Amino acid sequence: MEIFCVILGWLLAQATTYINDVKKSQKRKSAMLKMLFNEFNDGVLQTKDMLKDDSFCLPVKVNPWWENNKLLYYEELPDEAELYNKWNDLDAKLFSTDFNSDFFKHYVSATNETRNSLQKSSSYWQQPLWKLLVLQLKPKKP
Repeated sequence: MEIFCVILGWLLAQATTYINDVKKSQKRKSAMLKMLFNEFNDGVLQTKDMLKDDSFCLPVKVNPWWENNKLLYYEELPDEAELYNKWNDLDAKLFSTDFNSDFFKHYVSATNETRNSLQKSSSYWQQPLWKLLVLQLKPKKP
């Protein structure tokens, strides 16, 4: 009976640790995604304002926030970081290349894809804890 209680106690401790880790991960990733989404929206608005002003001969835009936080996002949210980085590169090149409709269509497509992906990821991490635990326990598809 004592062995059963020890094993049960160990299992409960492991489950508690796992649940706390998922809670911390949920809070951290939700906050990171909110910050990334805010930066994305700010970048889109800046680009929109520049397009309205016909600022086509500007140097390449560099986002210092992204350059400082890029590695952290690649560690925590690699898929979202990759999409944002792709969009950020296109956003920087938008004004340094010859402006044509094909490149602009590609930019708009990448912007929509990035926005949708960030919203989807954000809604995933804002689910109730029990749903996240179930989703975390499911085997990952290769």
